[in-house]
Amino acid sequence: MTTLEVLKNEVAQGTIELVHTALTREHNGYVSTKVMETEPEYYSGQYGVGFTTYENNRKSTRYCWKNYYIYKNSAELKALEEIKKLDKKLVSLKELESIESMPEIAKTENLGTSGVCTGAYWYDVQLQDGSNIDLYVR
Repeated sequence: MTTLEVLKNEVAQGTIELVHTALTREHNGYVSTKVMETEPEYYSGQYGVGFTTYENNRKSTRYCWKNYYIYKNSAELKALEEIKKLDKKLVSLKELESIESMPEIAKTENLGTSGVCTGAYWYDVQLQDGSNIDLYVR
């Protein structure tokens, strides 16, 4: 969990940037003038991967500003996130070959017959960020 202070420091360093601001009725459409901007919440969506905050809108009591702070390497993070969703899933051999060719994959290793998924082979897939996922191939 990151704080607003850490987020502002990352913006100053250039690792993350404010890419979009929108009016919203989320957060009850109101952020107190004492707070001015809420603590960041994790975000993964159409703008990329990063954080959102809600900011006071001095011109309205029904709408507040929603700020989207997105990592500059967001495309790679999004790809890694999608790959991690495949953890412990059954895939075809063709899908495995496609996954192996992705730049986010460091190494794949066949660990033999799976005890979890009957009739499938168990693969350990190591990602560039150092994490691993398990895939089952039939």
